[in-house]
Amino acid sequence: MTFQGMISILFSSRCHFSATSLEKKRETSMDSPVSYQEYLVLSITSSSQARDCISFIPLAAYTGFLRCQKVYQITRGTYTCMAKASPPNVFKAYLEQFQKDFSLFLRLRSEEIIQGGRVVFTFISRSTDDPRSNDCCLISELLAKSLLDLAAKGLVLEADIDTFNLPFYHPYEGEVREIIEMEGSFDINKLETFAINWDANDDINNNNFVFDKDQCGRNVANIIRAAAEPMLVSHFGDDITDDLFKRYAEYVGEHLCVEKTKHIHIVFTMTKKE
Repeated sequence: MTFQGMISILFSSRCHFSATSLEKKRETSMDSPVSYQEYLVLSITSSSQARDCISFIPLAAYTGFLRCQKVYQITRGTYTCMAKASPPNVFKAYLEQFQKDFSLFLRLRSEEIIQGGRVVFTFISRSTDDPRSNDCCLISELLAKSLLDLAAKGLVLEADIDTFNLPFYHPYEGEVREIIEMEGSFDINKLETFAINWDANDDINNNNFVFDKDQCGRNVANIIRAAAEPMLVSHFGDDITDDLFKRYAEYVGEHLCVEKTKHIHIVFTMTKKE
C-alpha cells in the first residue's frame, strides 16, 4: 500500500474526531491585524483509549503579517503575494516567517503528545526548491490579478491592495525536513509528496469527468474562496467577494485551457522523541 493510500484510509475510516486547540500568547494591535494560516493535522496516539483527532490550528499569530519587511515599492499589484517577479527579500521574508510559525507549531504540538506518540501531517507544498514555481505562486498571482481588475473598475482602491498580503507559503520538502530536525521534538518516519490537479474532479479515476473551462474555474475558485475569503472580507469588506471570485474563476479556467496545473501536497509521519 502506498503512503498516499494509507492517508486516504485514515481519513475515510470511521473514527471519532474532535477539535483541539492550543493556547498561546498573541500580540495584536488595531492597525496591524493578525493573519492566520491553517494546517490540517491528524494525530494518532497510543493509549488504552486511543483516538484520532483533527485540529485546525491557527498559525502566524503575529503582529501584522510581514509588516516589518513591507515597503511600498515591492507590494504593488501581484506583490500582495509571493509572485514570480517578487524581489528576493519577499521570498526570504515569507520563508523566515514560515520557519518561525512551523517551529512554534511543532513545539506546542509536542506538548500535547506522549513520548512515542505519532502524528501525520499533510499540507500544500511545492515541487522544487525554487519558490517562483507555478505550483507555488500562480494560484495566488491570479487572485492578485483579479483584485487589480476590480481596482480598474473602481470597485476597490489600489491603496487597499497595496496594504494587503496573502499569508500563504508553500514550503519545499527540504525546508520542512530542515525545520523539523532543527526544532528537535520529533523524528521523521516517512515523508512523501503527491500531486493533485487544481480541480480535484479532474482525476484519473473519474471516468465521467469532462473538461469544462467555466465549471473547472468555478470549482477551483470555490476552494480558494473557502480559505481566503475571511482575510479578504476583513481587509476589503464583503461587497466585492462575488465579483472577485467570478473574475478569479475566469482566469483559472483560461489557464487550465492551456496547462493542467497541480497542487503539490506533502505528507509525513513523525514520532515524538523519547
